[in-house]
Amino acid sequence: MATDRNNSNGVRLGLEGRVAVVTGGNGGVGVAFARRALAEGAVPVIWDIGVSEHFGDEVKTIVCDVTDPGSVARAADET
Repeated sequence: MATDRNNSNGVRLGLEGRVAVVTGGNGGVGVAFARRALAEGAVPVIWDIGVSEHFGDEVKTIVCDVTDPGSVARAADET
């Protein structure tokens, strides 16, 4: 992984230009990861059983129950 002085831990995740699917992105760790991915130039897409209100229009949220294969397939098609 490359280092970056702009990140608090100095490590970049290498997500620039990639789509980052964030499961459980409506809660603490998921929100933090989505923010980090967005800051690195990724396109975060949140999959969660509830609609995320943390980002407004800058991050796409797809209602998805990851325990249901049909729900995951639909979310993947929408992503």
